[in-house]
Order: sequence, then structure tokens, then C-alpha cells
Amino acid sequence: MQHLATVADGVGTEASRYVRGIHDFKFVLYWVIQIIAIRSVLLHHVLPAIPRHFSIASARRQRRFCEMGWSVIYVATSWTIGFRVWKASPYYMSTANLYANYPEDHVLMPYGLKWFYLVQAAFWFSNIYTIHIEERRKDHYEMLTHHATTIVLVLLSYAFHFTRFGHVFMLVMDFPDLFLSLAKLFRYLGQEMVPNILFGVFTISWVVTKHYLCLKMMASIWTHGPPAIPLEKRFPHYPNSYASYPIVGFLWAFLCLLQGILIYWFYLITRVLYKVLVKGEGADDNRSDEEEESADE
Repeated sequence: MQHLATVADGVGTEASRYVRGIHDFKFVLYWVIQIIAIRSVLLHHVLPAIPRHFSIASARRQRRFCEMGWSVIYVATSWTIGFRVWKASPYYMSTANLYANYPEDHVLMPYGLKWFYLVQAAFWFSNIYTIHIEERRKDHYEMLTHHATTIVLVLLSYAFHFTRFGHVFMLVMDFPDLFLSLAKLFRYLGQEMVPNILFGVFTISWVVTKHYLCLKMMASIWTHGPPAIPLEKRFPHYPNSYASYPIVGFLWAFLCLLQGILIYWFYLITRVLYKVLVKGEGADDNRSDEEEESADE
């Protein structure tokens, strides 16, 4: 990890903190390669044994099972690490502390926060690559827009020292994805009840996190962001400060774009719920699996 800054922790001892710097791209590039390599090993040499054990005959369903298995492994691992970093932070369960003492306390990052942030950036860069080597799905361009928007938000929030907000926002956004991937895993194993239950949990958690909590965090930008930061500490009057209405508004525009994509996807999710609750059919994520099902039939 580059750009170490040793500072006093307020009790007479020194604590290691990190700042952003030009060499961070090397760390991100390293993890892009590592994530792609780990994903490849799991998809081609480890996970295929599971669908073969359960006699899944379709090569396409075997491949999709492995892709969802990778998703479960990565999301569960990264979310757990991110949550532990959040729980040990001063802004755990505190909206006000997401912005408190900006920018001094935000320029210096603990190792865990910087590691999590840069690895997440690497993950989203790797996703741009993987969606182009996989079989193209019907929501390809929506996924590409989502990934590109997420990358822009991660990089800008890192550059502008808004990493506390970005850290919590990523945890909120990633939480429901685990249930969707698990639902798909069980569906590929031929289960019906378990995927339906997991899809129900996924839908509820989607509404709570990706809409309610995300919109609440977006609103907090205007209630706890620049308005709560003294004028003398705002951009461009204070070193390392990017707290200004134009900059925050620019970031907020990308958050709105991301929310628009999520609303569209939620509309597709409601169509699945209609099939399950009204027609009594199984829960299939029709954002990307429709062409797969037609090919398997």
C-alpha cells in the first residue's frame, strides 16, 4: 500500500494513516489482474465440480451457476470486510460523522478503508472486462452504464475525499446482490421454493437499501454536506477541500443516474414478482436470463 502518512492519534502515540496519491493506480491495476485471475480459476477449475455433482446437463446452466457462485463468493467476502471496516470507524451508524471535520479527518484514511476502496474500484474495472468476454445478455448496455457510473462515483469520491460516504454507500448497494445470486444458484440446482424465498428477501432488501437508504444518503448530502461545513473550509478556500455546491451537485447527478438505472431494474423485478404471486411461476431474474431460458428449452 502506497502513500503512508504517520500521524499522532491524540493520545501520545503514532497511528498509520494513508493519503491518496499518484501511485494508487498501480494497486488498482494489480487487483484488477488478481480479481480476473481468481475469477477465472474459480469459474474454470473449482466451481464446475458443483453443478456436475448435481447432474446439471446444460453447459450454459453450468456456466451461469459458476458465475453466480463467483458473485456470492466476492460479494460475501468484500461486504464482510467492508462492514468490519465500517464498524470500527467513527462514522458507524452516524450520518453526521460521514461529513464531520471535513476535510482534515477525511484526507487521512486507515489502511482498511483505503484497501477496501481501491479493491472495490478494481472490481468494477474488472467487471467492464468480464461483461465483454461473457455471452452478451439483453441488459448489456444497462449493465455497462451501471458499471461505468459506479466507477466514476468511486474515483471522484476518492479524489474529493468523500470516501466515508462512498464506503457506506457501497455497502448499502451491495447488500441485496448476495440474495439474488443465491436465489439463482438454487434455481440452477432445480429448486423452486428456496429461490422464491430468497428472491422475496432480495426484493425487500432491494427496496430498503437501493432505494430508501440510498435516497436517504443522497438527501443527507444536502442536509449534512456543504451546509454543515464552515464556509472557510469549502472549496476553493481551504487545502484539500472539495466541499462546494457545484462539485457536490456534479456527484449528485451521477447518483441520480445510478438511481434511475435501479428504478428501471426494479420495474423488471416487479414483473418477476407478478409471475410468482399471481401466475404461480418460479422466480427468474428477467433482467438478463430470458435468453438463457429460451436457449435451454
